[in-house]
Amino acid sequence: MKNKLPAVSTSLPKRSDPTRYIRGTRHLVLATSMLAAMLLNTGCVMVGPDFKKPDADVSEKWIDGTDPAVKTESVEYREWWKNFNDRALDTLIQKAYEQNLILQIAGLRVHEARAILGLAAGSLYPHR
Repeated sequence: MKNKLPAVSTSLPKRSDPTRYIRGTRHLVLATSMLAAMLLNTGCVMVGPDFKKPDADVSEKWIDGTDPAVKTESVEYREWWKNFNDRALDTLIQKAYEQNLILQIAGLRVHEARAILGLAAGSLYPHR
């Protein structure tokens, strides 16, 4: 008995249907959007038919609002660390501001945007 080997094909395998991926993507998008819609709608469900909002004793004004130790005016907290009166902390914060390249780039982008705005606004007016 001779050993018969299977015939080897030298041709390339057939390509699959190219629309298969598109159909699969459509199904994935549809399933994902349906899941998102179901999750969003679950947040709008009522607690129950017999739910009553509980009464809460809430004061009209803050209890300690009349205390002279409480400051009620608006305060700028731009340099909040200075309240600690610590020179080492002040120098660390200053170094952080100076060496923070991302912050410097953001500041430069603000200046760039203002310059572009100035150019755009300048084009609205007649030139001599």
